Amino acid sequence: RAAMEPPTAVVAPPGQAAAAEPLHEEQRLFLERELPEIDLSSNRELVLVVHRVAEATWSGRRSSNDNSWPDVESDVAEAFVAQLEHGTIPLKPGSSFRTFLSRLLNCGTDRITDQFQRRVTKKQFQPRDGVDLDDVARRLAPLVEPFIQSLQARSRSASRSVSRSASVSPRPAIARAASPPPLPPAGVPPSPANAVQP
Repeated sequence: RAAMEPPTAVVAPPGQAAAAEPLHEEQRLFLERELPEIDLSSNRELVLVVHRVAEATWSGRRSSNDNSWPDVESDVAEAFVAQLEHGTIPLKPGSSFRTFLSRLLNCGTDRITDQFQRRVTKKQFQPRDGVDLDDVARRLAPLVEPFIQSLQARSRSASRSVSRSASVSPRPAIARAASPPPLPPAGVPPSPANAVQP
């Protein structure tokens, strides 16, 4: 699978590429807050791929006890682990694989450890020089979009479930009609409707 393959070498010598447009302020602030290990001075396209995944997982809904791995999420996570191993994710040197992945996917570190075990435990990121990071971004992108769409579909489904359960309230109890007053004995005229009862 292309997203997990080792990176290709840089084609143009360093410094020959056009200057990248800076990140938007809200993107930069989000990454600084939620993924402090991201190297914002790294390849813009790759930083944006990371941002898209993190933004989608942080805005989506995940149950705290949900340890399942849907196929689309597993594919994205596997690709990110492979690229961490290749040294191509835009992280600061020495960043923990496990911590980064748990923040990226907005889940507990135990969930990451259970899924990837030795591939992430005590592993620290070491960037690799001289590789085409634009190519890495292009290879990750086809996995990212289906993953984001699946999160959005899951979020819409959860919203519909919540709104359905809120709109379907328990049926009110039917009020029982009051029993009519007893009939007077035969030969006794009924008392007027507004008479005071003894």
